[in-house]
Amino acid sequence: MAFKYYSALQATSGDQTLPIPMTLHNNNTATVSLQITPEGGGLIYQPFGTTPDVLSSIVTLPTLLAAQATTTYTTTTDGVGSGATIAITTTNVGDGAFVAFPASSTLAGTAAAAVETTYTPTGGSGSGFQVTFTQLATATFAPTTVTINAAGSGYAIGDELTFSVGGADVTATLTADVFTAMYQPTAAAIVVSGDNYRAGDILNVVMEETVGIVDYEYPIEFNVEAADLASTYITYSLPAGQTTPMRASVFKVLGNTPRSILGNSN
Repeated sequence: MAFKYYSALQATSGDQTLPIPMTLHNNNTATVSLQITPEGGGLIYQPFGTTPDVLSSIVTLPTLLAAQATTTYTTTTDGVGSGATIAITTTNVGDGAFVAFPASSTLAGTAAAAVETTYTPTGGSGSGFQVTFTQLATATFAPTTVTINAAGSGYAIGDELTFSVGGADVTATLTADVFTAMYQPTAAAIVVSGDNYRAGDILNVVMEETVGIVDYEYPIEFNVEAADLASTYITYSLPAGQTTPMRASVFKVLGNTPRSILGNSN
């Protein structure tokens, strides 16, 4: 058993992080209002916050056959929460291997270029891309034909590739249409907050699309993160001489009257 004593706390003292999770004892003569974050997280049933971005909470991104405008889906969960809906947008994210170049990618920079030269660029998040630029005459860089010699892999939309052309740099900022198409969710946000969710719950969504006359379904899972929920704490009124029934990891004394609190590791 171990203790931590806090004296003269009030709202302006801010959050107090306990050295280990502890129960809190009120040794004052009056009730103390506390803001408590229970130990471990996931102990508070609550709704989602205001339209949180939950894209990063998808366990495994599905790959669809086509782009999909923002579509709102209902959810189920392995917990007791209900009512939340999620709006998901699917776009072409490419697959990191070149299928065309430069397509609508932006080429910038002027340089003297030979009629035909093969280049391996630097920069970007991938590797292995090699391309041959061909133009009518040795002159300012203005290729009329582009031949992909090696598709490379791992490149991303927005990457900036640098080509050393005649001793000067020419850059290309990559767009989705240079890659083999790959359609995945690029935005996911809570629309309806629902209620009674906890951090650590799993939300289940079944995405749907119709290509031609064939219907496809894509089950996906979202990890419910504490930051996506409305609150990570509860407000608790602790009578004089009483101890909280739960252990806290962080707490804050509310109000402007200094109060003392005794933490107990039990």
